[in-house]
Amino acid sequence: MPQVECASDARAGARADAVADALAAAGAGTGTGAARTDGDAPSSAESRSPFAEKPQDPPLVEIEGLTKHYRTAAGFGGAKRTLRAVDGVSLAIRRGETLGLVGESGCGKSTTGQMAARLLAPTGGRILFRGTDVAGLRGRSSKELRRSIQYVFQDPYASLNPRLPVSRLLEEPLLIHRIGDKRERARRVEEMLERIGLGGGTFGNRYTHELSGGQRQRIGIARALMLEPEFLILDEPVSALDVSVQSQILNLLKELQARLGLTYLFISHDLNVVHYMSDRIAVMYLGKVVELAEVRELYEKPLHPYTQALVSAIPAENRRERRERIVLKGDIPSASAVPSGCAFHTRCPFAFDRCRAEAPVLRPAAPHEGERRVSCHLYSGHH
Repeated sequence: MPQVECASDARAGARADAVADALAAAGAGTGTGAARTDGDAPSSAESRSPFAEKPQDPPLVEIEGLTKHYRTAAGFGGAKRTLRAVDGVSLAIRRGETLGLVGESGCGKSTTGQMAARLLAPTGGRILFRGTDVAGLRGRSSKELRRSIQYVFQDPYASLNPRLPVSRLLEEPLLIHRIGDKRERARRVEEMLERIGLGGGTFGNRYTHELSGGQRQRIGIARALMLEPEFLILDEPVSALDVSVQSQILNLLKELQARLGLTYLFISHDLNVVHYMSDRIAVMYLGKVVELAEVRELYEKPLHPYTQALVSAIPAENRRERRERIVLKGDIPSASAVPSGCAFHTRCPFAFDRCRAEAPVLRPAAPHEGERRVSCHLYSGHH
């Protein structure tokens, strides 16, 4: 898969090619199976999820100044440090859209998703769902929120109880929330198995160890959908699967979104997959969002130097024009020792004095750029 830190790794490049080929063969996520042969980013009309709201409509989910800090010891007897896993993330997710969250391992994207799902308590900031701060919800309101927001994990084998058959795994959320009688729950389970492509057989009686990786992930998705949520957080949902199976799961997710009007936060380090799934993309680096743009804008004209390096790592046949590969120098700094100023200045080929002294903020890239945001002094108008 295309990753900036692996510029010399031929196997990563070969896997990126394979992912792109599989996605092209599977189509553009329309459910038709029609192949995209030109390798271009989809147009804004093509890429937009069918139920996505207009930019001026109130967002379904708002994340404001979200932080997650940990206190850690620096070795035996060392002074404690603050590990800034997530450091001031702000995002708005429209009803019916897919917002992709991309970045290298350790950038804080999964931690952001877990806080959005209330699986992890934030250190600071707030999360609003339908305009309501979720931190203050208790009792019945909190339970209703959990029905509305669901999480799909990277490894379904670890997140599904191996002692329960598939039918019970799917029925369990209904039992917890006291939904329906036995007959109604059985009907819902059967309908869900049909919906995810595992109906008409004995899948309900099987256990997770009897299923393939792709089948297990389908069950993980189905379990998340049993409570009819509005918002689904998908955390690397295909990264553990074979390339040929990845495209099947991604197409299933697109079909479910079109049918049910779901809103997705899609977390991944794989640029091909994020490009295929998303309406807009937020790029993270060391706990912060450094760029936010619609998918075509970001892939055709990345602004932040880090985003430019990420996009340059995509195989040439996946872009309209060949671009020179940007190989970043140096390692990613530790989240417990974030550089002063802009966290990216230690690896940025364009860094200047202001970058080392002052942290940039996420702001509109230019007056004519619409909703596009970038966190870089190169676009601040004076440097």
